[in-house]
Amino acid sequence: DTIAPGKDAHGVPVLGKIKDSSSDQFKNFCLAVGEPKHRKNLYEHAALKDKVFPKIIHPTAYISDNSIIEQGVYIGPLSSVLPETRVNKFSCLLAHCNINQNVLIEEFVLIGASAVIGNGAIINQGAHLSMASIVNPREQIESWSYYKN
Repeated sequence: DTIAPGKDAHGVPVLGKIKDSSSDQFKNFCLAVGEPKHRKNLYEHAALKDKVFPKIIHPTAYISDNSIIEQGVYIGPLSSVLPETRVNKFSCLLAHCNINQNVLIEEFVLIGASAVIGNGAIINQGAHLSMASIVNPREQIESWSYYKN
């Protein structure tokens, strides 16, 4: 929120400050904050609850027709989400993630690039999985934890 409107942040134009979001000028938002706790805090405390957060799915990602992807989810390039998987709101799956069948990814989760999540795993709210993590089938990851293996 320190970059002036009209300037670029990593090649993306800044439209305004968070306090400006109460304006009807902005319809859709992307909550692009890596740290899960900061992402949740920003959503809950920045007057953003009445805004629209479309899901952003890279065109090279594969999403099964039998999976559920909620609002505000980001899925990066070459990632796959297989059948009967649910990705809850404001979670981020970075590039090359492989999410197998019947996985539950709760809200505000961050899954690092090249992670593999086994069948039936549960990734609880706000968990942060490091790059190239492997979560075994039916394993559960604790809420707000940092998982590295």
